[in-house]
Amino acid sequence: MIRRDVTIEREGRFWLIRIDGTNGLTQARSYAEVELMAREYVALVEDVDMADVEIGSVTVAGVSDRLATAARERGQARELEAAANRAIRDVARDLRADGAPLADIGAIIGVSHQRAHQLLAA
Repeated sequence: MIRRDVTIEREGRFWLIRIDGTNGLTQARSYAEVELMAREYVALVEDVDMADVEIGSVTVAGVSDRLATAARERGQARELEAAANRAIRDVARDLRADGAPLADIGAIIGVSHQRAHQLLAA
């Protein structure tokens, strides 16, 4: 089994495909064709059957790093949102422990009294 990673970049109407371990290029009309075209190219250059070629990662030049950063930031945002939700629940519980009614708890934390009840039940 031959495994290759590829890097693609847009040029005009085509995706140019650079395949690790080779010096050549191939192209595809759409992103959906990239893996097939890369496998065909490697099979031809290495003189092996296409079934013996696997494409690992596909990196989009100038885009993949930014997407990875965005995914990392989304994860951080989810963690921050979860922490904020825990803090709001803690405030609601503290207010309830002090004897505050649900309507007041909701008004203080900026939600309806029904949502305050849900927070306390969570």
